[in-house]
Amino acid sequence: MADLHNKDGKLKIVLNDRNLRKTISMLIMLGRLRIKSFPKILAIIEAITKSPIGMRNRANVISYLEDYFIELSKDENSNRYLLSWLAYFFVSNDFKNALKQKPVFKDPIVKTCFNNRSNIFNDAKDFKLFQGIKTASKKTTMLEYLDVFNPPIPE
Repeated sequence: MADLHNKDGKLKIVLNDRNLRKTISMLIMLGRLRIKSFPKILAIIEAITKSPIGMRNRANVISYLEDYFIELSKDENSNRYLLSWLAYFFVSNDFKNALKQKPVFKDPIVKTCFNNRSNIFNDAKDFKLFQGIKTASKKTTMLEYLDVFNPPIPE
């Protein structure tokens, strides 16, 4: 996956209207096979959505990911990890309002990500466990945040 983008987060792959859906489909398929790579896959999809081809096809990308999101939400207990990351992706990129279906989640982590509001440890006054997703996404992209060998420096 590192070969799909450069250090600046620019895509190395050439996308067009014909291969965009296929590329995203293959990335999602890789995420199904290697679940721990899913955050990085979403980071690459985020970079795609910010590219000219991704901006032109934003509705199609959202629709495709929404279908996958709804499919995963049917078995929330087994798919909490993937659902949490997809929820983060939708909220951080301001795609949540474009979703036609908005599942209601029981898992506190998935619920926190999808609602962009902490649902756990709300009575703890000594520390802040949750920073808003939109706030975090304004500071750094997913690719920058997930760059294990060159992580962003916290403020």
